[in-house]
Amino acid sequence: MKTYSHTKTAVLGCAGLAATMALGLPAFAQDPAPAAAPAAAPAATEEYPNEGTYISIGGGSGKRGRAVEITGDAFTEYDDGTTFNAAIGLRKKNFRIEGEYYTITNDINRAFLAGVFDEATTSGDVKAQAVMLNAYYDFKIGKLRPFIGGGFGWYKTRISDLRTPTLETFGLAPVEGRSDRAFATQYKIGVGYEITKKATLSVLYRDFDGRRLNFDQTSIGRIQPSLPYLRSVEVALRYDF
Repeated sequence: MKTYSHTKTAVLGCAGLAATMALGLPAFAQDPAPAAAPAAAPAATEEYPNEGTYISIGGGSGKRGRAVEITGDAFTEYDDGTTFNAAIGLRKKNFRIEGEYYTITNDINRAFLAGVFDEATTSGDVKAQAVMLNAYYDFKIGKLRPFIGGGFGWYKTRISDLRTPTLETFGLAPVEGRSDRAFATQYKIGVGYEITKKATLSVLYRDFDGRRLNFDQTSIGRIQPSLPYLRSVEVALRYDF
């Protein structure tokens, strides 16, 4: 009987322990802490395009130096004129390469021919047109985009309706003519401002130089003037796709 009593006590103790553990299990099996809510994704921002195509258009004011005939006995001088440029290009990070169309038009204000006349003109202008291949390097300083660049290509010039009092007095026709194409180079330096992530407004200085021109046919015969220096300050708007 004693053995049975001990056995019963042990069984009841184990049962009680099991019941206690079963009843207390909820206390130890707490629901796991809720997972931290994922951090809110940062607001999407439009990145400055690292590569792609772009177009630009601009214009400004340009100076043209004295053009001297190859013989040295004649020259013309000019008023400040206007420029126009348009380009399409590719950009890869800080580098750009583009094809550009550029023009500068100036009124002629003085004509000189040794032993014949040295006088102000009554009318006349010249227009240079160029097609250039350019390369640039852009710097990034906040929203500013300073840049340097240069290029090469070909240009030609047209003389229109050049008249002087002497020509008119003797009833001579105004000087007209178109030159052959000649090789040209240029360099540019400027700074752009990022209006938006895709649009940049730039101010630039251009220095354009070319080889001597050849006008085979004009109303006064063949002429071969040097290219006067072409210097311009321009504003351009570029849009990156």
